[in-house]
Amino acid sequence: SADSAAFIGALMLIFIGIYMIFDYLKNYKYYTDNSYIDNNNKYDDLTLKESITLSLALTINNLGIGIAASIAGISIFLNTLCTFVITILSLILGLSIGNSYLSNIFGKYGGLVSGIIIVLLGLYECLF
Repeated sequence: SADSAAFIGALMLIFIGIYMIFDYLKNYKYYTDNSYIDNNNKYDDLTLKESITLSLALTINNLGIGIAASIAGISIFLNTLCTFVITILSLILGLSIGNSYLSNIFGKYGGLVSGIIIVLLGLYECLF
């Protein structure tokens, strides 16, 4: 069902976020001991594995939304087009905000902040 697909996608987001938080905490001591925390550390970019897993979780979540939209009689083409456009605009906005002043403030905590945001997104999807 649509609710099951959305719930599975939300759980995947939560697990990805928790993984990112633990990965950050596991590596935090190494980076602070070696004074290596700057804007070029490993937390700036998602690995290919993390990108694929995150994309899969969001796709499963969108599957539930697509099923619900179909049941409600909403045009699949219009739903897909709007989802695509809003996703691209959100990514562009997020990149511009992240590359501006926020990277200077939160740069060394990027992995931790990203993990927390993904967990919160997953919890929001589970609860609402």
